[in-house]
Amino acid sequence: MRGPEKIGKDLTTNLFYLQLVNGSNFVNVQNNYFKLNPVLQLGKQRVVPSFEMKIMVGDSDFRYYMGDVVRRYEFPSDFREHLSKLDSVLATNAWKKYFYDVEKAPVIFFICEDDSHALEVAKMVSGISSIDAATGYRLTTDERLKRGLGEKGAFLAYDPETNVLTEKKITSFK
Repeated sequence: MRGPEKIGKDLTTNLFYLQLVNGSNFVNVQNNYFKLNPVLQLGKQRVVPSFEMKIMVGDSDFRYYMGDVVRRYEFPSDFREHLSKLDSVLATNAWKKYFYDVEKAPVIFFICEDDSHALEVAKMVSGISSIDAATGYRLTTDERLKRGLGEKGAFLAYDPETNVLTEKKITSFK
């Protein structure tokens, strides 16, 4: 990936982080964290999502999330390769090396350019990976991020049976 493209993706990740900080008590909770471009490895294979984070939900429960900014210029070929690597980490339980204190793999947020792009991404994720559409990932867009992460419609879920995206609310971001 070239410099300007990488900077653009990092700016989108920072927009996500700003929405997270402004819309919740994320920075006030001791065990929360947000890491830009973490490196995950399975043998010699490396995958670098846009971010990973841990957020407390309630008094003692917490959730891990990973995020990936997906742009049209990298779709489908570059994203397909990246998704394959990400799926390898999640499908083989290699994710437990990084998220050792939970039973389920982190939910992945795919940040897309717009709703039509999100639908294309969802079809690819459900079609070529083992990431579960019902619980394994959510999608959002540049425009939807502006709503606030805790608002209904900030995130989308994909139904592979009907090929439809539906608006969702993520309760972790209250």
